[in-house]
Parts: sequence; C-alpha cells; structure tokens
Amino acid sequence: MRLLPRGIRLRMTLLLLALLVAVQAGAFVVISHLGTQVAGSPGDSQLDAARDRLERELDGREASLSEAAAAIASNATLLAAARARNARQVQGLLESQTARLAADIVGFVSDDGRFALTRARGTWSRQAFPGSLSLSPGRRPAVGTFGDVQGRLYLVAVSRAGGKGPGHRVVVGQAIDERLAAALAGAPGVELSVAKRSDDGKWQLASRGGRPLPEIANPSIAAMLPPEISELLDVFRPRTHRTARIELPTGDTESAILLRQPIGELESTVELLRATFGLVTAGGMLVFMLGSAVIAASITRPIRQLAAAAQRVRSGDAEASFALARRDEIGDLADSLEHMRRGMAAREQEVSRLAYRCTLTGLDNRASFAGKLEQAVHDASHSHDPGGARFAVMLMDLDRFKWVNDTLGHHCGDQVLAMVADRLRDALPQGQTIARLGGDEFAILAQTADGRIDYLVSCIGRALESPITVAGQKVDVGASIGVAHFPEHGTAPSDLLRHADVAMYAAKRQGVLCSVYDPAFDTNREHHLSLLSELRNALDRPELLLVFQPKVALRPDRPTAGAEVLMRWEHPTRGLVAPDDFIPFAEKTGFIREMTHWLLKRSIAQAAAWRKGGREVELSVNVSARDLVDDLLPQRIASLLALESLPPRLLCVEVTESALIEDPDRAAETLRAVRQLGVQVAIDDYGSGFSSLSYLKRLAVTELKIDKSFIAGMGTNSHDNAIVRSTIELGHSLGLTVTAEGVETERQLAMLEEMGCDKVQGFLFSPGVTRERFEESLENLRPARRARSLA
Repeated sequence: MRLLPRGIRLRMTLLLLALLVAVQAGAFVVISHLGTQVAGSPGDSQLDAARDRLERELDGREASLSEAAAAIASNATLLAAARARNARQVQGLLESQTARLAADIVGFVSDDGRFALTRARGTWSRQAFPGSLSLSPGRRPAVGTFGDVQGRLYLVAVSRAGGKGPGHRVVVGQAIDERLAAALAGAPGVELSVAKRSDDGKWQLASRGGRPLPEIANPSIAAMLPPEISELLDVFRPRTHRTARIELPTGDTESAILLRQPIGELESTVELLRATFGLVTAGGMLVFMLGSAVIAASITRPIRQLAAAAQRVRSGDAEASFALARRDEIGDLADSLEHMRRGMAAREQEVSRLAYRCTLTGLDNRASFAGKLEQAVHDASHSHDPGGARFAVMLMDLDRFKWVNDTLGHHCGDQVLAMVADRLRDALPQGQTIARLGGDEFAILAQTADGRIDYLVSCIGRALESPITVAGQKVDVGASIGVAHFPEHGTAPSDLLRHADVAMYAAKRQGVLCSVYDPAFDTNREHHLSLLSELRNALDRPELLLVFQPKVALRPDRPTAGAEVLMRWEHPTRGLVAPDDFIPFAEKTGFIREMTHWLLKRSIAQAAAWRKGGREVELSVNVSARDLVDDLLPQRIASLLALESLPPRLLCVEVTESALIEDPDRAAETLRAVRQLGVQVAIDDYGSGFSSLSYLKRLAVTELKIDKSFIAGMGTNSHDNAIVRSTIELGHSLGLTVTAEGVETERQLAMLEEMGCDKVQGFLFSPGVTRERFEESLENLRPARRARSLA
C-alpha cells in the first residue's frame, strides 16, 4: 500500500514538514516535562487530596442512600399501608424513616404504578419520581443520577420491595449542590462545579460551589469534559488552572463533578512558555512548508524537463536534448543523459546500417532490397508517366562458387564476393540498386528509361570476364542472370522476385549469361514439382520397376554373371518417365536417399532369390552424392544383406567421380565402411569428371568403369585408344577390375579383349531389360557364347 503520494515535490514537502514536526514535538515534550518538574507545586497534591475526599464523600452518600432505601423497602407496615392505598400512613412512614438522613427526595411507587407518593424538597405529590422506574434494582439497591424539571441533579438510590412484576419501589435521594463544597474544606482555592449533558447533547453547568466559576467554554473546564467537547480546548492558550474530574453514577442523564484550582506564578510562566512555543511552532511550520515547496519546486522543475525530454525520445524524437544550464548534480545528470542519448542515436544508426547493409560487401541486404522494391512497385503503380513506370528485377547467381569455397576455403569465398560487389558497383550506371541477398546471390533493381536491360547485362558480363585473383590463385567466376520486368512479369514484389529466380535457373540450365522470364519456365517447374510429388507415392505403388543391363565377363577366370540395376518409372498417366526427368530433382530435395534405400532393398532381395535358385549374379547399384555423406548408409546395407542372407561379394556399389568431389573426406569414410562389409565398390564414368590418382589411392575401390565417351572413339581416335589402354593397365596395376561401358560394336569389343579389359556392358549385348528377360539370357552371357542382343 502506498503511504506517500507519487509526486516528488509533494513528497519532499511532506517529508521535510514531518521532520520539522517531529523535532518540534520532541522539543515541546522536553519543555513541558521540564516545566512540570520545575513548576510542580503542592497544588497538585492538594487537588488530588480534594478529589479523594470528594470521592469518599460521594461513596458515603451512595452507601447511606442504599441502606435507607433497603430499610424502607423491607418495612412490613409500609407495604401493608401501600396495599391498602393509605397515602397518609405511607407518607408518615417515609418521613419518619428518612428524617435523620436529610434526604431531598423520598418516594414510593406500587408494583402496578397506580399508587405513588414523592416528596421533593419538602413538597409531596402523587406522582412517581422519574428515576424510580428507569433503574432496575435486584437484591441490592440501584444508584443513579437524575435531574428534575428545574435542572437540579440528584443522587438517587432505588430499592425493590415485595410484590408481583417489577415489585414496589422505594426512592431515596440527595441533591448534588454546594453542600458538597464542605468536603473541600481542607483544600483552599479548589472550586467545584457540576456539569450535565442536556437533551441536545451539549454540556452545561448544573451548580457551583466555592468561588464563582466562568462559563463552560473556559478551557480549564472543557478539558475535563468527555471527548465530544474536547475540541473546545485551545492548546495554544496558556493554562490557568489545574483540573480534575469525577464521574457520577449514570441515571437518566450523564453528569460529572469538575474540580479546578488556580496555578502558581512560576507554573503560569511555564504555561505561557508552552503556549508561545506552540504559536512559534505553528508559524514556523507554515514558513517551513512554503520554503520546502519552493526548494522542492527548484529541484523538481529540471527533473520534469528531463522527464519531458525522455518522453520525446521515447516517442521517436531522436533530436530531443537533455542539456540543462546547471552546474550542480542535476546538471551532471543531464549531461550524462545527453551523452547516453547521443550514444543511443549512434548505435541506432549503426543497427540500422547493419540491418539494411551487407557487412561483407557493403551492398544493400535482402531486407533493404525488399523495401526498395516494394517502394518502386508502389511508385510505378501510381505513376502517370507510362515510360517512368517500367523497371526490372535482376537476380544473379555466381557459377562455380561452391568450388571456390570447397577448394580454397570460405575466407577466400568471402574475398571473391567482396570483389564481385566492387566490380558490380564500378560497372553499373548510377541509380541502380545493387544488393546481396545471401550466399553468392545478388539482386539489381534496374531503373531504365525504356525498360531494357541489355546494356546492364553486357556491363555485368564484361565486369566478370577477367579472372579474380585470391590467395595467389586466379578464379574464373561466371554468372547466371534472371530478369523479370514490371509490369509484364508481375505487379507484386514477390511475383517479380520469384519470376526472376525462375529465369535465373533457366539461364543456368541453358548455359547462357542471362535469361528473361518466360511463363513456359513456370510450366516446366510445375511439371517437375508435380512429378516429384507423385514420385513420393510411387515408392508404395507398383510404378517403379527394376531393369537389368548385363555386365559380360571377358576373362574365363571370372565367369560370374553380373548386371547393373537401373530404375524405371511406369507412370499411370504419363507413361514411361525418363530417369533424367526425376532423378536430378530427387537428388536436390534429398528424396534420393529413400529411393536408394528402395533400390538396394529390392536389388539385394532379387540377388538373394537368384542365389537360392542356384545362380549367383553380382548386381551393381548406383548411389548419389547425398548417399555418400549419409553415415547410416553402411549400416543400412549390412542390415539388408543380413536380412536376405546374401554374401556381400554379390553386391557392388557404384559412385561417380562428381559425387566423390562433393565431400571427398566423408565419401571416403563411407565407402571404406561399405568395403569393410565385403561389398564391391566401383567408380562409374571414370575419366569424365575430375579424374585423380589420389582418390584411387585413398578410396577402397575394387572396380573402374571406363566412361562410354572414350569407348565410342576407339578405332577412330588414337587418343581415346591410348586413354582406354592406360586406364586398363592402371586399374590392373592397382589390383582393380576394369569394366568398359557403352560397347556397341564388334570392333570395340575386340580391341577391349586385346587390351585385357575384364568386363563390358552396352547395347552390343543388351539394353536394360526386365527380370524375366534377363534370366532367359544368363546362359548366353558366358565368355564362350556372346549374345549380340536380347532385344
């Protein structure tokens, strides 16, 4: 719960004022205590003695009245006269019983209230005394204070006599008046007053004793009265009397006896000092409060100014200043805040720069380019000049950049990107927005008067013609550019970017520098995406087929039949889908791993089935670059071999040189694990890629398959003859089996036999055929009997 207000100014004023009040109150208490100690006089003890004597006097009167009331109530003669309604006899008995008591009030009331006698101050009446019915006596009389119609107060005792219901009542009382002053004979100067509360709740004097008293508004009397009238006390007025108070028994009115005694001269001086100190304190508090408010205002005013400046900064006003012309602590605070504001503004500028600039190249980044493209689309859409409403989005991707990263390292790749960015800035005209979207992808927002970008493309081509030198190596970096025009190819930023991206990949496929978007590109992409989606379902349906292309052994010492397992897709509506239409996209999406597992599972199952039938056929299965970086590939092959109980020597895994170059270290580790299982490993299309003797030394290879491009030139090209011969000799020197692919003529076959080639495959023997046709041809694939075709 909050104890203080929120405002600093008000809190400071209240706290300072509370501190002053605490100090002044402490001083007042000390002065009062010292004044009491110094000015204390026998008057205090005299007043206390007078109060004690008066209390004893009142106690005696209560006891006497109670005894008298009880004695009368027990008088049998009185009760008999009351029952007989003999007023004279009752009156006489009452007078005789109270004669020695000097009672001012005596009375009798029957139990039914119809018979009553009362004497008040010597006069008899046939009415009951008011207090006789309001009190409820039990075994002992009840005592209370009552007033009569003239306003006089009486101390009354009521006793209950025999009878039904409330019983007969006897009343005996004495007036509370100046006769009580006799009890103060030993206390000179002590004055006595009797006060009672009237019907309207106010207090008034009922009688006086001793010297005349002032009106009830006198503070010395008001201070003795209950809290309801204590507000009459003026604490700043000097005290002139000592006071004491004695409560009277409650009857039909609330009353009290007040005692007062004038103080001495020394004590009067102390009282004057107290009053003066109170007045000075009150005035000082007023002055202090005003001064505190002024001081607090002088402190809070600059704080409010700083708060207002902070609010402006919060709302986005970076120029709001905290500077104040002060040389105190608040001025130091303002200087610190101003320094902080400038630092925040500088950091905000730096954050903005980092958020919208590429730190490597200094070009705009993707977020900045997207914002500028959106603004360009908005401006062009609302332009009234058709010529000024044309622009183009150009996306450029570097060719062979992955090779730079993999060969020279990413730090050299970063240098190449920075140099390409510098060349683009120097080559392109002013006004073109150049951005690096990420990786090796750049974007250009081409603002041209006629909307044509031929000149810009030629500038980019010339800029990238010369090699880039990095780490002492000359790097030939080409580019593929896709272009989308506004509004022909889209009116939304997302459409322009997507269409430019489609055109860029079209340029890569076509091997050209630049390609402008054509809606037909999207049709091809949609066809491929649809085909890939259907391929996922084809694995669970009888749509994918295995075909087997025989591998014929030319040496009599190696008679084992073999075949390369190929995959064909019989689409229910498209017919036979060529592998080139779906394998590349499966490799890009990673779905090729599931296809490889499917191919391995069915190939191993087929080889195991042939073995159980008495035929051992070595099957070769192609795996992709993604499979070679899969650490679980050897484990999957081992599980499948164990499941079908197939000897590992009857399975050969074929990989291409291009697949090996993606990640040579991981590929070597995967093939080493596969070879440890006993599975054969072949290098497919050897010589067509990045042929290297180093990986032949590192890899656990058992077979080389010479690419068909060299076999096709045998007999007509001496270089091809030399390459094939040297490859066969190299393989044999390394202990490898050599297989020739693409054999189509008898002359090629004869030359390969003469060179000592181990195995051949090609259309001279058979294309890929179904399992049934392959089984029919197994006997014809022996070296002694060569079938020329199974077709």
